Amino acid sequence: MRRLNKNVIGFMAVSLAITLGSGLTYANVGFTDIQGTYGEAEIRSLQERSIVRGIGNGEFKPESSLSTAEAVQLIAGGLKSISSDKKEELKLEGETVEMYSEVWLEGWYADAFIDFNDNGLSVPAELTPSSSITKEQYTALLIDMIEKYAGLPLINIKPEEISDADDITPAYQGAIQRSLVWDITELDDKLNFSPRAEITRAEASVMLFHALEFLSKHPYRH
Repeated sequence: MRRLNKNVIGFMAVSLAITLGSGLTYANVGFTDIQGTYGEAEIRSLQERSIVRGIGNGEFKPESSLSTAEAVQLIAGGLKSISSDKKEELKLEGETVEMYSEVWLEGWYADAFIDFNDNGLSVPAELTPSSSITKEQYTALLIDMIEKYAGLPLINIKPEEISDADDITPAYQGAIQRSLVWDITELDDKLNFSPRAEITRAEASVMLFHALEFLSKHPYRH
């Protein structure tokens, strides 16, 4: 399991920046506000693959909290980079979008939500597009994605010691433990997970980066 290390290595700037959450596109610039910040290398790597998007004017706002709609768009972007026969199977098994509130089908995030749904994922009913999403909620979405698309090894997971385990919602405990064992996320130097904290754009991007790395190493097999 990795421990939190906010000293990141600089990464080559890329030529394309696409917005996350605003529906606008700004080309020919890399993010101008992430140099030396947590997750810089991972964010730039995802940006280079057109998976993460900024908020306009070349900015990413790494420390800003992520909305549920932005989380859905971020993960949907990651799903597009996954090549798997599992996608067609899940599309046949998935629920139709008509089963969801129309609020998800009316905003800039509608296409991302439909992609998210078509790939076999769902958004918890208590979350709305504009609501912030916590670290434990976002972790659960990523682990759901991994469990649907990865060829997972059959191993016994030894639970990690988490100092603030009492703050974890019971329904998310398993997902959080798996995220730690699979190196999707990490504890801080005091062994806290901070499950109820609003996840930042940088944190969410780093977690998605590691989720995609995990999937590339454990591809789905029939």
